[in-house]
Amino acid sequence: MKKTMLSVAVLTGLFAFGASAADPAAGDIDTTSATLTWEAKVPTVVNGEWITITGQNGGALVDAGLTINPDGSFTSENVLVEVRYYDSDTNEVGLPVVVGTETAASSGVAPESITYRVDVPAFVSEKGVDLSNVDVSVFKDGTVVKTNSALVTTEATGWKTEWKIANAPGTGMGNVIAGDVVTATTVLRADVEFATK
Repeated sequence: MKKTMLSVAVLTGLFAFGASAADPAAGDIDTTSATLTWEAKVPTVVNGEWITITGQNGGALVDAGLTINPDGSFTSENVLVEVRYYDSDTNEVGLPVVVGTETAASSGVAPESITYRVDVPAFVSEKGVDLSNVDVSVFKDGTVVKTNSALVTTEATGWKTEWKIANAPGTGMGNVIAGDVVTATTVLRADVEFATK
């Protein structure tokens, strides 16, 4: 019984000691801190004044799958891209931009060409693996294209393209970790040049 009472007395004393902090005295400095976070989701598509990039049938762009093999080689599914008319006043997406066909808004004016430019894809690993030196090939409609260069089309079907990536021949991601999630992103730009028809 004496042991129990002694334990209770000691515990009560400890709780009483920890429950109140001493008041600050002159010359004391106390510090607190907090982590502040700002986050913004950058729009996937930045519209032009008269044109925009969409997914299939004028819908939203759809992310594509990326497959990484055990040997580090990789390939992706296609991302379907359409260049369509856009009304910046009403935010309405319109018909496809068909080269050589008059625009609905401007009689006598037609798109003369569509010039695509695609950046080198950047890879990010959720587990923090450095993927900054991955050698990647970019494909437009099944053909390897040069990144950061003008890819001009004057074809009537040039408004609709498919884009994919794969490891450059003889290369891959040699340092991936099982269970990691790897994301590849790039910026695709489309410039439409209009001319008198």
